[in-house]
Amino acid sequence: MLRIVFDTNVIVSAYIHKKFSRLVFDYCFDSHLIFISDWVLQEIRVVLLQKFEVSEDLVENVIQTITKRTTVIDPTTPLPTVCRDSDDNNLLQLCDTIQSDYLITGDADLLTLKTHGKCSIVTVREFYNMLMVGGN
Repeated sequence: MLRIVFDTNVIVSAYIHKKFSRLVFDYCFDSHLIFISDWVLQEIRVVLLQKFEVSEDLVENVIQTITKRTTVIDPTTPLPTVCRDSDDNNLLQLCDTIQSDYLITGDADLLTLKTHGKCSIVTVREFYNMLMVGGN
């Protein structure tokens, strides 16, 4: 089983648009270990409430569903300082703590890194092509 971290943008897309990101998200829930932090959960909450104006009740439902299907971790490793957008370092810290295999994101600042430690930083499409289609 792979150890996977999803960026907030992929999780929000999975719940708002319910298309390709949701397919990959659900596949990973069924086949791999998904990790999330309170920082990511809070960011999901803020994006859904403020950007998409989702109701408080629906946001709580989404958060509960995610926490039931993932392992919530309090990162213990030092906060990296490698990303141009300092918020993205919180995701890299989570990846370091759990020694993730993949960080799945749509964020260009993270994607330009390509890797962080042993973690591959990929788009939803790249993950799909490598592991879901390729069967690895």
